[in-house]
Amino acid sequence: MRKLNLGCGKDIRRGVDDWVNVDLVGLPGVDLVVNVRHPLPFPENEFDFILASHIIEHVTFEEKLPLIVELWRVAKCGATIEIMCPNWNDKNAYSDPTHMSVWELEAFACFVPGHIYNYYSQARFNIIIKEERGDRNCELHWILQVVK
Repeated sequence: MRKLNLGCGKDIRRGVDDWVNVDLVGLPGVDLVVNVRHPLPFPENEFDFILASHIIEHVTFEEKLPLIVELWRVAKCGATIEIMCPNWNDKNAYSDPTHMSVWELEAFACFVPGHIYNYYSQARFNIIIKEERGDRNCELHWILQVVK
């Protein structure tokens, strides 16, 4: 199973699965230095699972849609994408000077097949989990299934 750990930082994943750990900074264990604000350097339909833990808030508002489309592009049909980021209403969404955008729980609704506003891109997901979690509901968490 091919897995992408996008924006891994120091959370390096290894094991039975074929993990690719990428980050903007070439920290120990990072397999590839990647800037998520640009197209991802992977072919279409490459990954069975993508972990994007606290990385999507590091793109600008204008870069949100291109990043979502890139995640969809490099994921296989039926792949799972797990995303976590600060909740828009938590101080952590604003206290880090590298955070360039805020997110809210319904951010992926318009990518669901049949949604009235799903014409902005071809990216489609089934939302398996969408939740606020942690103290004060400070973190958003989604598990998406890729539809192609």
